[in-house]
Amino acid sequence: MSSQKENTRICCMCGSSPSKDSSITLHRFPKPGSKNALRCELWAKYCFPNKAWSSPKFQDELHSKHKMLCSKHFESTCFIEKKLFRTAVPGVQGILEETSQKSPSAPSHIEVRSTEDIDRSHLDTHAIIETSRGCATESDLDIGNVRCKTFTETVSEDNKHKLTVLMHNETDGTPAENPQPRKQ
Repeated sequence: MSSQKENTRICCMCGSSPSKDSSITLHRFPKPGSKNALRCELWAKYCFPNKAWSSPKFQDELHSKHKMLCSKHFESTCFIEKKLFRTAVPGVQGILEETSQKSPSAPSHIEVRSTEDIDRSHLDTHAIIETSRGCATESDLDIGNVRCKTFTETVSEDNKHKLTVLMHNETDGTPAENPQPRKQ
């Protein structure tokens, strides 16, 4: 049984394994559901662009078969120590830039200022912090295309995590009005 577990503990993109490279960590595909719909879709699209990545059934299969991605596929800002944020998306810049090219009439940068206190006690290897307004995308905001411009995080002494994401209007660089997240 342990040999089967060892065989599944590899990155589905590059085949990396912590047993071969101790500097990487593996992160399980997110569990599909209404809170994770966009995130599941982005993970699936990143890893399997030529498959039915938008299908909830396909996304559920990726989660239930314990498919994993290694830390090489995430920006360093997606982690606290070796723990991955619950809202982290692999290859964020490439996917969000691709999204912003689909609609040239909409601004690709806006300013979103969001600060949330989050209890770090819920951190584990596969499900880390919920930051509902982290990197915003067209799918979760009532606006055109957006891309993270600045990502800042601080951890306070009382084990709370504060997250601030700043985006700017591409045309003149001025802060845009705060968009409202869509209700699911």
